[in-house]
Amino acid sequence: MAAPSDLNVVKNPDLKFVFVAGSTASGKSNWALEAAIRENAAIINCDSVQAYEGFEIGAAAPTAHDRLQAPHFLYNFVKYPEKLTAGKYRQYFLDLITKSTDHKKFLVVGGTGFYFQALEKGMLAIPAADPTLVAKYENEIVADGGGLRLWRLLQEWDPVQAEKISPQDHYRIVRALVVRDSGGRRLSELMLEKKLQAPEFPYPFLKTGLKLSRESLRSRVEVRSRQMLDSGLIAEVESLLERGQADWSPLQSVGYHEVCGYLRGEIPLADLPARMTVSTLQLAKRQRTWFQREQDIHWFLSDSDSAREDFLKMVAGFFNHVH
Repeated sequence: MAAPSDLNVVKNPDLKFVFVAGSTASGKSNWALEAAIRENAAIINCDSVQAYEGFEIGAAAPTAHDRLQAPHFLYNFVKYPEKLTAGKYRQYFLDLITKSTDHKKFLVVGGTGFYFQALEKGMLAIPAADPTLVAKYENEIVADGGGLRLWRLLQEWDPVQAEKISPQDHYRIVRALVVRDSGGRRLSELMLEKKLQAPEFPYPFLKTGLKLSRESLRSRVEVRSRQMLDSGLIAEVESLLERGQADWSPLQSVGYHEVCGYLRGEIPLADLPARMTVSTLQLAKRQRTWFQREQDIHWFLSDSDSAREDFLKMVAGFFNHVH
């Protein structure tokens, strides 16, 4: 796919979008695929790892059969050594839909909350984060009492932003402090400027989300971790390493990171499924924390048949409503 250009996006009410968000293993892809088949809609990826070329099994990417059932976009397209950022993702997304003439209905599916935010609200005009600063705060925040201590530090510097962030929301705390150290600006001020200046998502959209009880999620993740290994995840990682891509950022993502550890002799094979399960559940917790702050998501329990039908009816009603 060619690099995106700067866009002057024109509102087009003929295009409609349903965002399908939620944590990993919550069933988003299956529900979205059924809705896409019923509504003759296309699916657009909103998962950071599924965008990378060669990351299929460990990313739980749609299968070849799935892709035959409905059009899928922005999967498996980012080539080594590019690192996909939220800003780049937004540009690729807008470039895709402004050039698409075959589809009017889209389901945007994934668990990367920052990408959904980039679509809906645009991007802050801030410098790229210094990895050293990020690592410094991430190490501090996982120490005993680190989350509360850094939240109080943020509260002193930017009380408006701190009021919006839970002391348990480590990602947003680190982000705000890195912005402070990078440019000396309060994140709340930058966000207000963006709200006043930046265009919002220029098309009609509906926000939906899938969630599970922690017990059901753990069971699903345990099964999926074993299935990934049985399906050839280790060989997939070996192939990436053989192509000289060991330094590529998506290899640090959940599942791939653990398999790399096994291949380096750091994790016994027998321990690999359990280690993958723990890391996946930690990721799911971070995703839940992000999405729970969104006030306008219509949530559905993904282990409920009646909720699945309610979801499909809501999607159909939104797509087929005449504005």
